[in-house]
Order: sequence, then C-alpha cells, then structure tokens
Amino acid sequence: MNKVLKTFLLVVTGVSLLALTGCVSSNDQQLSVTLSNTLKGDTVQVDVAGIKQDQIGYYSNMQASQYWSLDSKIRNKLSKRTLLFYPGRPAAEVIPSNSPVWDLWDVNGDDYLLIAADLPPTVANSINWKLIIPMPYYWDLNFWSSRNGNFVVDTTGLTYVD
Repeated sequence: MNKVLKTFLLVVTGVSLLALTGCVSSNDQQLSVTLSNTLKGDTVQVDVAGIKQDQIGYYSNMQASQYWSLDSKIRNKLSKRTLLFYPGRPAAEVIPSNSPVWDLWDVNGDDYLLIAADLPPTVANSINWKLIIPMPYYWDLNFWSSRNGNFVVDTTGLTYVD
C-alpha cells in the first residue's frame, strides 16, 4: 500500500477515535430543575441519581412511597445529588457540567439518570414523580434537542422542557 495512503488512513482513524471518545466521555451539558410557581410555597426535594441499564425496570416500577420512605435503603445506596427547594430559596437549581457528580456517575458506569421528586402531599400521588433519561453523552443522539436538560416540577410532577 502506498505510504501516503497508509499515513492518510492512520490519521483518519486516529481523528475518528478521538472524536468518538470525545462524544462518549465529554459532558458540556448541564441539568437544571425549576420549581413551578404553583409549588413555590412548598418544600420539595429532587434527587438526580445515576443508574445502570439493568436497573431501569426496577426503578421504573418503583412507587414513590418506597423510594422516599424514611431511611430508604433503595435511595441511600444511589450516587445522587439532592436538590432542595423551600420558601426563601431559589426556585431553580443547576448541576453544571463541571460538577464532580458527573465524574462519579461516569466512573460508576451509569448509563441513565433517575430524576425523582418528593412532591408535597397535595400532589404526592402523581404518576410523574420520576423520570429516567439517558446520560448527557447520549443526548447528541437526538434524545434531547437542547444541549441542556431542563426540568420543571409542578402539580403534575416532573416534566422535561426544551
């Protein structure tokens, strides 16, 4: 094979591998959760936790009462960031792209984020108390149209907003 062609193929392969590696491991997205005006007088906590592919069914079928029970082993074993909303605090919280929790989820091999809201008693039976979404490095695969994951907690539960 021609030396120029070999060099060209080597460069193309190297650049392709770097690009693929960058797509999988880089995270320049952020995740934000906003409490709607309808819940601003309430206390709400939201967990953002990393989970693996084989845990999706388990968490998808879980009831809010199981997850949010006092001293819940299910909740306590997760690698998570808990966002707290209560009167006098900002109505929006952001997990920026440089937060150490992203690295923790990456090291753990987590493929998905479980976003779970402990809703006030008036809306606690919402079927939308949790969402399971792919990790941000999959967002480039057209899962989200935005580079950011923006979520709202309201009286219907959790909602993704673009």
